[in-house]
Amino acid sequence: QQFSFYFNPTTSNILTMNTSVSSANTKKVRANKKTEDTSTVLQQYGLTNCQQLTDSLQGSIWSSSDINRNEYVVKVTNRALHQRSSIKLEDGKEYFVQENIKKEAKILKYLSQQSDCPDSIIKYIDFFKTSQNYYLVMENGGFL
Repeated sequence: QQFSFYFNPTTSNILTMNTSVSSANTKKVRANKKTEDTSTVLQQYGLTNCQQLTDSLQGSIWSSSDINRNEYVVKVTNRALHQRSSIKLEDGKEYFVQENIKKEAKILKYLSQQSDCPDSIIKYIDFFKTSQNYYLVMENGGFL
């Protein structure tokens, strides 16, 4: 199974998944499910300097940047765990959690689009999925 997403290297804009995009400046990326690696997916998406910051309940958190040195944070969530609303701990047991990256992405996108959205709220950049994971791309608000 394969997935597609788009990045415009000319403007450094990360574009929402859209299979009808056919611009000469837009790069189409495909990856095989068996070889999916988060760092590779983010690089194919157009992000560089990809480093995992930490694990999360259902995946991981990554930092990255684009060709214009804009910094981003990417929340990666395993689709199977998301579908089951669960986490799997080192003991092998699964536990119910109230995490929903899809709702989180919708709320963040809505807030980011408001004209009176304060700078103190991290801005939504994009949301896409692969055969194994969901990816929520946000601006980097800094580190403590």
